[in-house]
Amino acid sequence: MAHETMLEDQREPRWAILLELSLVIAIFFVVRALANELDLRAAGSLGVLSSVATATMLMSVRGRSWRDFGLTMPMGMKGWGFTVLMGIVVMLATGAIVMFVVMPISMRLLGGPGPDVSGHFLWLKESLPVFLVYLFGVVWISAAIGEELFVRGWMMNKVAVLFGYGFLGWTLALFGQAFFFGFAHSYQGMLGMIATGSIGFIFGVFYLINQRRLIPLIIAHGLIDTISLTQLYLS
Repeated sequence: MAHETMLEDQREPRWAILLELSLVIAIFFVVRALANELDLRAAGSLGVLSSVATATMLMSVRGRSWRDFGLTMPMGMKGWGFTVLMGIVVMLATGAIVMFVVMPISMRLLGGPGPDVSGHFLWLKESLPVFLVYLFGVVWISAAIGEELFVRGWMMNKVAVLFGYGFLGWTLALFGQAFFFGFAHSYQGMLGMIATGSIGFIFGVFYLINQRRLIPLIIAHGLIDTISLTQLYLS
């Protein structure tokens, strides 16, 4: 299925692929900006979900689904067990690399403390139900599922096919999606963008190594954000 999708994608005109990329990315930034202007909470999540919805409609026109981009369900209990274990491994490896390699080097070069986003989430302390709604509605649905579909699944493949699905295409896709992922978290400051960009890069590497499977990354993403958000709520 993935190989057939690659062959079909390579037949698309480059201008059409570039137009799709530009449209979906523009929708993300426009919706997020409008939500921020209206002072809506989780503005980034609205941008992500809008982009995922747009990408889904564009895929349906060609008879595609998210399965073609890596959203394949594991088979049986053993399959799910291995997938969950892989997600935990990705989470631990990513956390270790970012915490003990990327951030110490970045902080030494740029100076100052690490990223602190607690001020953006003070309202989560209002009540436990508010925290739980945000945890499941935003962290898992929008961030873990939405961002992995949008950035690792859709964006990486579109950038790769734009440059021929070869080594150059996947290299540009890997670095491009990591840059976008970091920039999309600009509210965290420069060090925050470096941290999230590094996470995006590591996730992109795992995506390619693991034959473009998204479920382990969704699990890893959700676990990382759940731990971070819980720490903020309890602090």
